[in-house]
Amino acid sequence: MGCQIFLEYERILILFIIKILCFKYINITIMKLIILLILLILIVILILHLSYSNFNEKFYNEIEMSPNLSKQDILDLKKGQKIMSNMLKEFNRICRKYNLKYWCRGGTLIGAMRHKGWIPWDGDIDVGMLKEDYEKFKKVTNELPNDIEFSEPADKPCSKLRSKKAKYIYTKWGNNWDLNKGIQLDIMIFKKKENNKIYGNMTICGPPDKRERDYSDVFPLKEIKFEDILVYVPNKYKQLSKEIWGGFPPPLPNIDKRYPHEGRIEFKT
Repeated sequence: MGCQIFLEYERILILFIIKILCFKYINITIMKLIILLILLILIVILILHLSYSNFNEKFYNEIEMSPNLSKQDILDLKKGQKIMSNMLKEFNRICRKYNLKYWCRGGTLIGAMRHKGWIPWDGDIDVGMLKEDYEKFKKVTNELPNDIEFSEPADKPCSKLRSKKAKYIYTKWGNNWDLNKGIQLDIMIFKKKENNKIYGNMTICGPPDKRERDYSDVFPLKEIKFEDILVYVPNKYKQLSKEIWGGFPPPLPNIDKRYPHEGRIEFKT
């Protein structure tokens, strides 16, 4: 990306120099100073961009995980995240096809803001939908791939998309809420009041957020990157991040909290 920016500025610079050379009455000394100044500015921009990109990549690749996690746990988690990324892609594809709106919430929203993808230790995907869009989505779940299962479990506060390729298994440090069930995408359902409020049984953007917010906090939705796709996030996501999690992007939690609460992941053969 940095090289592309530099090449574009280089092209503009060459055109600028040609125009200067075509101007007969410009002082040669002034012309040299202008060109030198532009070159210095471009070099500084490139260095800063590359330095930031390298720092960002190195920083997030070297984030320490909870000591509860073994190397194999982490490898299995990464593999499970790839499966869930494909689940999100399919969900996103269907929603866009039928103009159904959703927003990332919880760890998925934090991951998109802070990591441009997965929180390294996150074990599921969380989205919110308004009830009218959710009802339309239910009617087209037959368009999901065969390895993704849709359900509305009576003992859960949300609907689920579950993978048939992998499941959560028991662990001492996990919540074990979805023991021996497929790794998941959670769909939280919300309603809109006449006074332009959104409310539901769960928090709008994820704990510790409120269960009711102004419609304008969420809509119109914005788009940001999650791994290699664009996903929907609340309209005021930067402001909400500061209000809910104390900064934008949200600060990292203590190392002892950096583990998937759902438990370990096991793959089906």
